[in-house]
Amino acid sequence: MHKKSVEEAVTSLHDLSAVDLIAGYRAKQFSPSEVLEDVLTHVAAWEPHLKALYAFDPDGAREAAKASTARWTGSTTWSRSISIATRPRGTPT
Repeated sequence: MHKKSVEEAVTSLHDLSAVDLIAGYRAKQFSPSEVLEDVLTHVAAWEPHLKALYAFDPDGAREAAKASTARWTGSTTWSRSISIATRPRGTPT
């Protein structure tokens, strides 16, 4: 992972950049499921104050993280085209 200055010190998985997340997954330091659980803990602490989430779906996120973890650990194959959902299933437009 790239070096961070003292001001940029990371204390939690939810603080990592995308570059550092990819490096950590490749090095098997942590999994997408572990990162998600850290993010959900952070959300649980702040959401009651911020009230910023709409159509929050932690179970759906866990399913996606589990599938991603399986791909990173090599227990399933990568699809040639991985689509990125622009909105969660069931979210009103």
